[in-house]
Amino acid sequence: GFTLPKIPKAWEHRWQVRAEMSKADAELHLKRRGMVLKCLAEGLSVQVEIGRYVGDASGAQYRSGAIRRVFEALEESGLIVRQTLTLQVMGNMPTRLAVARLSEEGKRFCRALGWPVVESDWERLLRLHEGEKQEGHTLAVLLFASAARLRGWTVEVLPEVQGKARPDMVITKGEQRLYVEVETGTRLHDANAKWRMNAE
Repeated sequence: GFTLPKIPKAWEHRWQVRAEMSKADAELHLKRRGMVLKCLAEGLSVQVEIGRYVGDASGAQYRSGAIRRVFEALEESGLIVRQTLTLQVMGNMPTRLAVARLSEEGKRFCRALGWPVVESDWERLLRLHEGEKQEGHTLAVLLFASAARLRGWTVEVLPEVQGKARPDMVITKGEQRLYVEVETGTRLHDANAKWRMNAE
């Protein structure tokens, strides 16, 4: 049911398609661009998760070239910022996760289309949890949040809570409400004050 609003003239130069696309392909590509921007404006960050929603709604595989080209075009236009996060687990190949967020220009563009813009999970981790310094932890939180949403849970990353410790997220489904702490390495949990404060 997604309908792309009319693109304001001030942003038409950022909304071009490659000349070799047919008219039908170009229309579908631009619609998918709008869908990706709407997901980002609503706070999603994980490229594969957004690709799944957009692909399911528009008849494409979520890892297809058609979805990848949408993200590439939005990045080239300056409307989004993308990064590949890496988590190295001992003895395994590194885990990688492509994430995206609206640029400042992208936020202005979405507001011009009439879409409210909320802080994304990735932005919240960067702002409140040293997300740039703890890249592996940021990846793990975003991956868990994405997996939970795809299984029907509502997710809030770094929720406001009473007390000294802030859990990585709270997930809810119906009457169930669970606080989640994500760890990427080994810790002495019994002696760790962080876990005691989280439990309280």
